[in-house]
Amino acid sequence: MKSNGGFTIDRRTLLGTAAMGVASSLGGSLILQSRAGAATPVQFQTSAGARFGTPNAVLIKDFNKENPDIQIAMDTVPVQNYFPKLSTEVASNSPALDFFTGITNLLYAFAATGKIVPFDEVMSAEEIADLEKDIPAHYLDTWRYKGKLYALPNDSNAQWSFYRKDLFDAAGATLPTKWEDAAAVAKSLTRNGVYGYTASLRRGEYAGAHFSSVLFSYGGDYWDKDFKPTINSEAGKKAIAIMLEMMDYADPGSINAGEDDTAQVIASGVAAWAPLEWGRSDLTDVKRTATAGNIETAVPPAGGDHPAAPCLGGQAYMIASWSQKKAEASKYISYATSSKVMRTFVENQGQPARSSALNDPENVKIGKYFPTLQKVLAQGHPFPAIPESYQFLVELGNHVAEILTKQTTPEQGLQAADDAFAKSLKEAGYL
Repeated sequence: MKSNGGFTIDRRTLLGTAAMGVASSLGGSLILQSRAGAATPVQFQTSAGARFGTPNAVLIKDFNKENPDIQIAMDTVPVQNYFPKLSTEVASNSPALDFFTGITNLLYAFAATGKIVPFDEVMSAEEIADLEKDIPAHYLDTWRYKGKLYALPNDSNAQWSFYRKDLFDAAGATLPTKWEDAAAVAKSLTRNGVYGYTASLRRGEYAGAHFSSVLFSYGGDYWDKDFKPTINSEAGKKAIAIMLEMMDYADPGSINAGEDDTAQVIASGVAAWAPLEWGRSDLTDVKRTATAGNIETAVPPAGGDHPAAPCLGGQAYMIASWSQKKAEASKYISYATSSKVMRTFVENQGQPARSSALNDPENVKIGKYFPTLQKVLAQGHPFPAIPESYQFLVELGNHVAEILTKQTTPEQGLQAADDAFAKSLKEAGYL
């Protein structure tokens, strides 16, 4: 028979060629299998999207290429569902986790129960010293438990304000510097179908963090030096009163919103101002958000004579104590937190912890909010460094949500939070 090119091919040649093709295909497959078999698979989990899933996907691709003996495989979970899922998986020593990112509230519990390993056991002193020199101590210390560094951040975060400058200008409004003026500004912005205020107030950790940032900014805290709860205090009363005032101008979805929901509300212009939102890189990125040119950031309002003290957050890498791939996980973490990849990290929606990366003028062109991030890192308030930290944040948020939805009065809700805290503190041996 004839080929398209006019050359004659007999049946024997065709069969021989086919056999050679099969052999070649098999050989290539065997080589690939051999290479894959030689590589150590390492399971990594983080939250999806900006700051975590997106930049890590790029870093992992580059790392795997440079380290053919190690293959990092990443699984992502929407950030609004991630931490409850992670808590369950860590509790059960999930084989799907060799390393992962987590928040400080969870770190303290994980470290206290031996679920994660301190980095001085898996990383060189020189590598740790390099990070300590370049990451603000006020922030890096939130990743320690009883003096040991249990997590390494290439991400840094706190709560701050995102606002639509175009909508502020249209309303003739000025960003308030104090919480006492916040409701009046939100009222002036609520016009022409736009809400003056939006927030992530979903029951549990989100409502708890929002309230905490206002509480801390009034000089309040969860308890005093003797572990006596202080939610139902002057600072607590001011914080909840302000939040209730603001609800009159809130977009209706706020009460059930997580941070991704709030970001969409600001981006779309449904609301003009999110005074306390977890930082994120996509909102001010013109390549990813059509309205980014109109979105600005600022330090949140202060509480009277007290400076703003928003919750410190972020996620950091942690290594599972039951993993048999600690050395491989550590090698990737060392790579991902190194100064040499910070530009790649920033270009792919990363929000760095290294001061050198935050101060880099080229990086600031990409992350125009980096100066705001540095300010809130310097004055942010950490969550309590005890194993029950996440439990208290969720408990507090449940009571705050009940107050905001008028299921209980502010007085009853704040006292219920104090009572619940006291019970848990007594059971844990603090009181």
